[in-house]
Amino acid sequence: ERDESRYLHFFREFGQFLKEGCVTSPSYKDLLGKLLRFESSELSQGKFTTFDDYILRMKSGQKDIFYLCAPNRNLAINSPYLEAYKQRDIEVLFLYQTLDDFVFSNFKTFETFNLVSVEEKNPQIEKIELKKSDSDTVSLNSSQIKTLSKWLLKTLSNAIQSVEISSRLVHFPAVVSDHESAAMRRIMKLVEEGQMKNLPKQKLEI
Repeated sequence: ERDESRYLHFFREFGQFLKEGCVTSPSYKDLLGKLLRFESSELSQGKFTTFDDYILRMKSGQKDIFYLCAPNRNLAINSPYLEAYKQRDIEVLFLYQTLDDFVFSNFKTFETFNLVSVEEKNPQIEKIELKKSDSDTVSLNSSQIKTLSKWLLKTLSNAIQSVEISSRLVHFPAVVSDHESAAMRRIMKLVEEGQMKNLPKQKLEI
């Protein structure tokens, strides 16, 4: 707080070690967590926030800290996983480093708040009403959805195992919703390159 610009320079160099410490030294994770910095869906590019400041901006009744792993800000902002939160004015932290997904899935909590990836299906979020400008979006009827689901399963039989009806998508047509995050799938593809031709079949939401 005395010199945030100098600290950000330090964090850019050594921040990953602080994140790893939150996992390897669980008794100190809340103290170390206060030292972490993140870009956010509510802040402009290059501006950083902390867990504590995020908590101060939380909506009334919000109990979770939401995050999204992506290679860069542009992909995060345009991610279909962010849509449900953007349309409900819920802030999401952006994580760009390769191992962030692993770190945060093991970090699990900061103080009394759960750390939750926006890639996970979240029925509580989906119950929150959309902004009025997005509530009148035209959707397919049940017959059209059934026909499309059958076509997708047949056409993409080598890539997907099931098709589910989504209640979180507004403008995006589809999203993968599997137990493995997109970041973890990228890691698997890099690690196992040359050892396996395809990733496991995925679940698709439309």
